[in-house]
Amino acid sequence: MYDSEANIKARRGEAANPAGELQMAAMETHALARTLLKSGKRDLERRLEACGVGVGPLGYRVMRLLDEQTSTIAELSRMLRSGAAGLVPVIDTLEAKGLVDRGRDPKDRRRTPLTLTPAGERCLLGCRPLTTTTPRAGSGRARPEGTVSSESPRELVTNVTRDV
Repeated sequence: MYDSEANIKARRGEAANPAGELQMAAMETHALARTLLKSGKRDLERRLEACGVGVGPLGYRVMRLLDEQTSTIAELSRMLRSGAAGLVPVIDTLEAKGLVDRGRDPKDRRRTPLTLTPAGERCLLGCRPLTTTTPRAGSGRARPEGTVSSESPRELVTNVTRDV
């Protein structure tokens, strides 16, 4: 079991350093968040590969955004906080695969709205997680999505990354 720096110092009879403990907790939280992000990315890459459509994580994110609303490359760039020039090859690939369609705005010829095609919608459905539940700590059973977990951040990371 994880023992905090404060507990260790208390047993030794040393004075606690709240600022130092806070900094240690922040560093641990940052490390745990990075672990979760990496785990999520690996899981997404695995699901995309299993779908066999040849779309990477960025292409998947673009398709998810287009599933919600029609957007231009500039709008997608703002939503994704990435350069429009970097999105052009991704959009070209999605269009070549028939997953995204470049339309024309009848009111503004300069604007090129992007929409998700029916094939793109099917691709999204096929690549989503198979379940909407998360494992309960130590039980191996699933908990309905959206329920609050009593797990510590460390237990959560351990349970989420166990099968990754």
